[in-house]
Formats: sequence, C-alpha cells, structure tokens
Amino acid sequence: MPLSSPLRTYSRRGKMLGPTSSSVSSSPSRSSPRKPVSQNPIFSHPEQLVTFLIGKGENAKPFPLHKDFVCVHSPVFNRAFNGRWVEATTHTYKLEETTLETFHLYALWLYTKTLDGHGALVETDSAELEELEDLPEDVATQFRENQLRLIELWCFADKYAMPKLQNVAMTHFARILNADPLMREEVIEYVYSTTAPGSQMQKYVMEAATISATKFAKEGDAEMIGGVTALVKSFPVDLIPQFVAALAIKITRAQGPVKIREYFVEE
Repeated sequence: MPLSSPLRTYSRRGKMLGPTSSSVSSSPSRSSPRKPVSQNPIFSHPEQLVTFLIGKGENAKPFPLHKDFVCVHSPVFNRAFNGRWVEATTHTYKLEETTLETFHLYALWLYTKTLDGHGALVETDSAELEELEDLPEDVATQFRENQLRLIELWCFADKYAMPKLQNVAMTHFARILNADPLMREEVIEYVYSTTAPGSQMQKYVMEAATISATKFAKEGDAEMIGGVTALVKSFPVDLIPQFVAALAIKITRAQGPVKIREYFVEE
C-alpha cells in the first residue's frame, strides 16, 4: 500500500518524544489459547535464538530473536517453535506478509514493552495548532506513516495472539490522532479490508473519524471539510450511513474525549 499523497492534516504543537516511531481476523489454526503460560520470560536459555524471515523469496530478511521472549508472548509462536511443526526443527518462521518496519516495532516492544524511542510520536499539548507541513519534513513524513505502521502492528499482534501489544499499538495510534486528527484514507481502507468486522480497531476508527469530522465541520474550514468528504468515501459503502448518523449526533451534542481503554482487547 503506497504511503504517498497523504491528506492535508494539522497537528498540535508538542514536544518530540525522541525517536519513537490475507485477513488477520483470527489466529492461524496452529494457535493455542490466547494467553501463554507465563507473561515473563525466564530467559533460562539465552543462547537459543529463532529466526524470522521477513518478506518473500530471495528478498526475505532474516531477523533473529531470543526464543524465550518470542514464545512467552505469543501462543502461536510458542506452539510453532515447541510443537510438532517444521519450525520446531528449523527454528525459522516465515512472515511473508509482514513488513520489516512492522517487525522492527514488534521486536522493540518484545524487549522493552514500549514503543517509545521509535519514529516521530508527538506528546500532545493543549496549546496552539500548527500545520503538520510546518514541522521538519522528515518528522512530518514519519508522523503520517506511523498511522499506518501502528495499524499494521495491531493487526500483526492480533494474528499472532498478543493482546498486550495490540493495546500498546492502539494507545500510540490514539496519541497520533489526538495530535493530528484527520486520518489518512489508506489507513481506513486498510483497517476495513484487513480486520474482522466489528473489531475493536474498526470501532475506534469509526469513533475517531466522526469526532474529527465533527470538529472540522464546526470550524467551517472548507479545505478540511473537503478532506473529511474524502475520508467518508474511504469507508465501506454499507458503513457510510452509520458514519453519517454518528456524525449528525456528534454535531448536535457536546462530546467528551474518547476513552481509549474502551477499545482495548482483553489481555
């Protein structure tokens, strides 16, 4: 999915948190119950590594990680590397549909339990607004791309049964939208083409999009309203009436902030 031609967006002035940056609706058939036996790797075999091959064919990039960390956080990977599957013998797992950028975020979380320290996440400030285009070009680009990267990470965590990672990705995605509320069209298209109907991510995207549209409609900014119109067209046709109905309610009633924890998955 191309990452070019983003919508014109605005962000709140904030300080940089220096450097942060097929359907996945169900886990593969080899998955066991969502929770591994323990959430804390005992690290009893630090010499044991497993290798993930990211990408397809000859272009696949090897990415070794400690087996203890990988298996304790994903019942899918745990069963693959400790069961009767070929991965238990080869100590290699192919991830042909995963991007290297997404896997980098997964590896960062695996060892640190946070995504701070990667990309261009901005700490929201209630102060003045400024155009995202006024930020340094490399920061603005990373800021926009992080929307999609975090969605991809959420989907990766969903597929391999890592609810804690899903909720971390959701939290950071919400922080980005809080500072830069107009979602990219390809983000909406990706969410609705990749996640299961009624997923927590779909619910959050619908809520966040209607709140953003309400804000811009009340401000009467013609250019931003044009962006919202394009945003609406990114939703599946059968969901547009739902979006419009939710928008009408929000325009006529006072709305509080989104409670992001309401969109977490069960850990």
